[in-house]
Amino acid sequence: MKTNKIKIELTALSIVLLITSNCFAQYFPKGGYQGGPYGSGGDETFQIFLPEPRHLTAIGGDNEVYLEWDYPFPTGEIKYDDGTVEVWYWLNNPTTTNDLFYVRFNTPVTGNITNIAILNGAGSSIDWEEILICPDDGSGHPDLLNPWETFSSVTVNTPPEDGGEWEILTVTLPLPVLNKDTFYIVTRWPNGSSTGPFIAADSDSDAGRTAWSVDGGGTWNPWPENIIMRAYVTDSKGTPMVLKSEVIQNAGYLPVISIADGKKMKIIADKIALHVKVPKISPVKDYSFKSLSSYYIYRSAGPGGPYSYMNNTAGLNYTDNTATNDQLYYYVISALYDEGESGYSNEASAYPQAAVNVPFSNGFDIDDGNFYGQDDWEWGAPSYINGPVAYSSPNVWGTVLNGDYNNSSFSWLIVPFNLSEPGIHTLSFANWFDIESGVDFGYLAIDHDNDGIYYILDTYTGNSGGWIIENLVIHDSLSSPYGKLAFILESDNTNTGAGFYIDDFNLDRHIDLELKVFLEGPFNGADMDTEINTILPLNQPYNVSPWNYGGTESVISIPNPDIVDWILVELRDTTMANLATPESMIARQAAFLLKDGSVVGLDGISNLRFDVTATYQLFGVIYHRNHLAIMSANPISESSGVYTYDYSSGENQVYNGTAGHKDLGGLWGMFAGDGNSDGFVNDTDKNIWSAEAGTLGYFTFDYNLDAQADNPDKNEAWLFNLGKESQIPE
Repeated sequence: MKTNKIKIELTALSIVLLITSNCFAQYFPKGGYQGGPYGSGGDETFQIFLPEPRHLTAIGGDNEVYLEWDYPFPTGEIKYDDGTVEVWYWLNNPTTTNDLFYVRFNTPVTGNITNIAILNGAGSSIDWEEILICPDDGSGHPDLLNPWETFSSVTVNTPPEDGGEWEILTVTLPLPVLNKDTFYIVTRWPNGSSTGPFIAADSDSDAGRTAWSVDGGGTWNPWPENIIMRAYVTDSKGTPMVLKSEVIQNAGYLPVISIADGKKMKIIADKIALHVKVPKISPVKDYSFKSLSSYYIYRSAGPGGPYSYMNNTAGLNYTDNTATNDQLYYYVISALYDEGESGYSNEASAYPQAAVNVPFSNGFDIDDGNFYGQDDWEWGAPSYINGPVAYSSPNVWGTVLNGDYNNSSFSWLIVPFNLSEPGIHTLSFANWFDIESGVDFGYLAIDHDNDGIYYILDTYTGNSGGWIIENLVIHDSLSSPYGKLAFILESDNTNTGAGFYIDDFNLDRHIDLELKVFLEGPFNGADMDTEINTILPLNQPYNVSPWNYGGTESVISIPNPDIVDWILVELRDTTMANLATPESMIARQAAFLLKDGSVVGLDGISNLRFDVTATYQLFGVIYHRNHLAIMSANPISESSGVYTYDYSSGENQVYNGTAGHKDLGGLWGMFAGDGNSDGFVNDTDKNIWSAEAGTLGYFTFDYNLDAQADNPDKNEAWLFNLGKESQIPE
């Protein structure tokens, strides 16, 4: 089914096909408002007394649907496109000024043409040779010899990747037209340009309203797509108007296709191409619709109605709080005037869903994960001989499980997640694709604030060569309580493939710890010595009493020559430091300590990563084999999922200050001398040292970590710290 969600579509028709095809000759011009309640687009007479609301959109949320629409045009907007940019066209290095595009318009009322608008762009500043408004020449084409208005040297500055720009032109004098009159907007390309202008199009059939000429209008070739143009016609009262432009939100991953040779340029931006916001024309004085009092909201369970009245509002938006999750709804809006009610707006649909909490994992074998698939997306066991078997049997999500995906497809697979908890969100899934290379595309995208604008996280085209595991990090700026992840497949109207498949979907959350801490024993006044680096064990040493840590951290070899020793990091989650007792512990991990004080993971470089999140506040405990354990005096601060704490920067960085922290001369560190790791520096630690004095190796009684038990361990570490004890809450 086709919904009114924001979308992107690519078009890959070559100019050869467009020129030589005969199928477009059977199209005939049509007049009237497209999709309005007063006609179906034929040549019937229009009576527009009560204009309907315009551009209705619907966005599903959690048990609600948000609706938004535009004020009715008081004097009539004529448009022959759906407002979605799906491709940009340009003529590369024309050798004359005989290359033209036109769009045919049929006026729905008797009145005056006041303005025209064209969505265009340019690689760098360039001028249109001409933009013309022409009457019909009697044969169904523009009369180029007798134009009503000619605009020369119209400058275009904005590139397509920035959304292009609306070229909004005001006629010198209002151009009178009768109901059902035909007129044309014509663009003439400049000679010798290689940077544009580009002209925006959508891929919906234009019913013969658009054509192209290479000989100055002597021969017109039908064009099967809509060129995005607008015309504005006042009513017979001639209400004075001014222009009011809107922000354009259509930047995206779109092709730019040369009309001359069919070659593509790829325009890559950080947003998927979206519905174009139409330039508005607003009355100078607010008197054109004083009789408009409110809008009626209608809903249906199926496309096309029947619709049931829901509510009314005086504003231009409405939230349907009566929607139920996992149901598809269809909406229309009407305007209520003193004279009566207008016809319906365009229909918009939405599918509300509850946000799924993270972590989330589903192999799609037992159920569909509550993903919502549209058009080509299907859940089940793949059965196409040219497609894959499931990564984990039996089921997957895929596009047409028993055959190739469809031409002109624009298919969405959506699920919303709660990504608001602090941490770094990581996404992994098995991915298989066979998509027409460079023409059709799969996307992974996210709408992080449920406004209908999706940001592309990754793009797929060509053949994956089998199942591959994708791993991505969702940036903190895209985190929110309701973020919709979407897998999207879009195709042009030629050639397809086996499609786009996903399996074993996992969304997790973790935190990164960026810690700095110093040990007194190996500290040399600037950093720490690494004399035991070459004899460090390859397995973490904290699996014995008193730690009894069961972690399996191990390495094949010590990964960094700057590693001083293994340490054990513990996270406690509570409201304040004095409550951070062992009962509040939520995670522990063995790590490496570098000579500059950095705490790193098993690769010897990266921050520590914990697959947990804090309910309250995190306090970090640091253990070492023969130094007194310490705990952060303050909660570890978080930014973008990274928790940062420097124990060495001051005496009050450690719980209970100087009682648990030693001044190393500008930096602060952990007390050495706790040989049996019981939290006290006492005679027992001296006795342990004495029993093994003179030996070499990796021992707990080597208090200065120089790989030997000798007098400096006793005299420079243990003796000066005699009587000290760990201050972490117990």
